[in-house]
Amino acid sequence: MVGRYKNKLKVLIRPVFVMACNPKDQRRNRRRSLRYPARIVSVDGRETMPCVVTDVSQTGARVKVEDGGSLPDDFILRLAGGENPRRVCHLVWRAKSQAGVRFEKEGAKAGPGGARPGQPA
Repeated sequence: MVGRYKNKLKVLIRPVFVMACNPKDQRRNRRRSLRYPARIVSVDGRETMPCVVTDVSQTGARVKVEDGGSLPDDFILRLAGGENPRRVCHLVWRAKSQAGVRFEKEGAKAGPGGARPGQPA
């Protein structure tokens, strides 16, 4: 009898299990795990540091860095790749070797040389 309902029980229990394991997770958007090389660029464009994007959602990301304490509050996350897509970010939390960022709206803050994200500098 239990075998007959085994799959139905998994479906019913799974959402409760996820919430019980992560009660402080208040994200509105689902995050996707990945390992993508990127660079953190200061808003004035003068300083950069390498990082790895370890998960991402529509509204933010987690980045792995060498020293989380040295991150500015606002910066540009420039992804590695052909067109070098970038996002203006605001630091939400930081730890020793990682940080959580919120993506700001396009044009919210000026990038290097006063350029807005997505526009040439």
